Amino acid sequence: MTEQVIDAEVVEEGEMTRAVEPTAPTAVTVTPQVTAAELGKRLAVIEDAMNTTMEEGTDYGKVPGTDKPALFKSGAEKLSVLFKLDVQPRSTKTT
Repeated sequence: MTEQVIDAEVVEEGEMTRAVEPTAPTAVTVTPQVTAAELGKRLAVIEDAMNTTMEEGTDYGKVPGTDKPALFKSGAEKLSVLFKLDVQPRSTKTT
């Protein structure tokens, strides 16, 4: 049985020469899990939660030395309840 290599690149290694098959570039496709309309609805829910239950300075606000507001821990905890996330922090003791 003979092996046939088509469109191979010749690679020289010291005194030996071998044929290497070209590899095709891998294409990464990203398929959205939600439609644009569903995304808009989800963002509206987050905005509503921010306007009705979150307090500036407690749940979000500007960190000194920055220009943009940031989400604080208490705000993140409220969003985790909104999205039904089960947060289980781990604690490791190091000495």
